[in-house]
Amino acid sequence: MHLFTRLLHSVCGRWPWKGRVHRARRQVLKAAIAEMDPFRRIVTPATRQRIRSTLRAALNAAIAQQLITFNPASHVELEASKRPKALVWTEKRILHWKRTCEKPSPVMVWTPEHTGLFLDHAV
Repeated sequence: MHLFTRLLHSVCGRWPWKGRVHRARRQVLKAAIAEMDPFRRIVTPATRQRIRSTLRAALNAAIAQQLITFNPASHVELEASKRPKALVWTEKRILHWKRTCEKPSPVMVWTPEHTGLFLDHAV
């Protein structure tokens, strides 16, 4: 049984119809839904671009196989997104990270020395 349906049955015993009699049931149901964790992740513009690209490729393959004649994904316009700039872990950035627990950039690159230290530790 779907989660929402189970919630309805557990809270209301049946579907919450309109009217004064069921108003309290609907309020309980709305409160229970409001307390639930969100079930969707926020999708960044870069992720939307990758999803669109994958969809376009799949639909283009379907056109090549003559399953469809039109690729609607090719006409979808998305906002432009900038990739985060990759920064190298310098001593200054490492000290800042150790003090604040904040990475200078979402994408950080190891130096050859850092890579060697990691590999030595992993062995």
